[in-house]
Amino acid sequence: AEVEQLYGIKQKTLSNWRYLGKGPRWSKPEGSGIYYSVADIEAWFAKGTKGSEGSGRSTG
Repeated sequence: AEVEQLYGIKQKTLSNWRYLGKGPRWSKPEGSGIYYSVADIEAWFAKGTKGSEGSGRSTG
């Protein structure tokens, strides 16, 4: 929800990007939701990349 407020990217879009292997780096700590760091989102925007940088795995 914070990503949408800060960057205008809807949760559904982020979910689709994760599924397709696109979008900014993300993590999913065990027993938690999906997390994006501000630095990773800004780095992804700065690169103009469309490829995935998501870990695609749980951490912890």
